[in-house]
Amino acid sequence: MSFSLIFTVLFVVLLIALIWYATKFFVKVFIFISILFVGLGYLYTNNIGPFKKESIDINLLKEKYCKENKDEDICDCIVSIIERDVDTISVDSSNDKFLIHKSIIDTYNESLECLEKRNVKSKYKIFLVDISGLSNWSLPDSLEFKSKEISNKLLEKFN
Repeated sequence: MSFSLIFTVLFVVLLIALIWYATKFFVKVFIFISILFVGLGYLYTNNIGPFKKESIDINLLKEKYCKENKDEDICDCIVSIIERDVDTISVDSSNDKFLIHKSIIDTYNESLECLEKRNVKSKYKIFLVDISGLSNWSLPDSLEFKSKEISNKLLEKFN
């Protein structure tokens, strides 16, 4: 047998082994990437994690406080003021993700004054506690800072 024939047979065997292990590796990588895309697609279609849309809207607030329980104080002094503010903000910026969150913070003083006139100032705290549990309501960092500031003011007034 010639040396070149042995070398050619070894080369073919090594090439087949290399192709065998390379395809196993690429199949595993392909399966991993496929599972990753399916998982991200599931998160996207179900609005979970980074794909979560705003979970609270004005209709949810109106249904909870103006229709079901009919808490007139919260409905008139908080929800209606927030709704009015949302309407003015939405005209200015139609693509704002945290519209309700900003509106709640912007209308804090006006809502609190209305509740003070009715002598039920403590209902604002009840409202904030209620909405904090609605659909895992979350705030971006800048709004979280403002909400902490508001909650500190509330705690000062109620103590």
